[in-house]
Amino acid sequence: MTMTTTTKNSKLTTGQLNAPVARSVGAVHVTLGLLGVAVAVMLAFLVKPVESLAGYFGPAQLPYPALPVILGVLSAVMVVAGVQLLRKHSGALSVLLLINLLDLAGAIAIALAAAVWKESPWSEAVQTLPRIVIRAILAAACVRVPADRSRLRYASLVMVSIVAAVALTVVVNIIAQADYWRRDVQTLGRFGLSDRTKTIIRSLETPVRLTCVYTSVQQDKSPADYRPRVMELLQEMQEQNDLLEVFSVTTDAEKARLVGRLRRQLGSRAEPQIECLKDFQASSDKLIRKLRRHQQRWMQVDENAYPNIWSLPAEFARHLETRAAEVEKTAAKVRDALSGTGLPDYAKVVKELTGTLESTQTTLREISSLLK
Repeated sequence: MTMTTTTKNSKLTTGQLNAPVARSVGAVHVTLGLLGVAVAVMLAFLVKPVESLAGYFGPAQLPYPALPVILGVLSAVMVVAGVQLLRKHSGALSVLLLINLLDLAGAIAIALAAAVWKESPWSEAVQTLPRIVIRAILAAACVRVPADRSRLRYASLVMVSIVAAVALTVVVNIIAQADYWRRDVQTLGRFGLSDRTKTIIRSLETPVRLTCVYTSVQQDKSPADYRPRVMELLQEMQEQNDLLEVFSVTTDAEKARLVGRLRRQLGSRAEPQIECLKDFQASSDKLIRKLRRHQQRWMQVDENAYPNIWSLPAEFARHLETRAAEVEKTAAKVRDALSGTGLPDYAKVVKELTGTLESTQTTLREISSLLK
């Protein structure tokens, strides 16, 4: 019995390829691969990365020394695959086509991201155009290597379709994230920035932090319903200027840290007001005791005494009681401003304190003038 062994040959036959195109594509890839290896060696051992290379690798080029390593590996693969293509190996054609398609998709994504996200000037996005053109030409040439209606030609077209679909998905996501559609329903009271507000935000030249702290306890205004609306408005403001930062405070610990930081900042800017409040706090108890004591004395005046002819003692006691209650109320607000957990308005508390003291002084002067 005779046994026959059949070995599968991976080489392309003359009827399966366009020989002139195959030789040209293989030679071009070998040449470009050798050039890439030489550049990688130069970057790694001779000189530092130069700015002129940014045009090929795009604005997002990898930092040194990762760039020469990756460049060298990919260039070596291109050399080997190009040589194998010259020897008519079908696998080499698939490798070269995949490298060109992936690099083409990456270049398009980098250029689009630089232009749409405005992370780089338009000039940097345009710098990737030579890379895009070269890779597009090489990919088209790789597709032309297999003969018409051959199985390898169909496989190449399928690979191009898959990479194109993935690239299209990436491009759509980049555009959607950078320039999503929004309808302004300001007339319904939802959100919206006026042109004047946008102009002011865009004119900012120093970093600004916006912190969202939604503290409403009303049932019809729960944080779950209203916080997203507030954040939408803040994010729209952030889109007008990169110097604007938006933070959302949700937990009690975050709120406590925020309040503590703001209290320290307010305290450093309101030292005169704080000193005034501290002086009042130190003497408020004494003032209240004096007002209460004089009130009691006027209430204890004999009914037959001379001032009772005009009911002055009762009137004086009533006014002193009112002023003592106002001083106690103001003293409580001062204590809360100096040692409370909220954010004090020192200027407002000082203004209220001044009004209380002026009213008390006016009352005492009127009592004194009636006794003369």
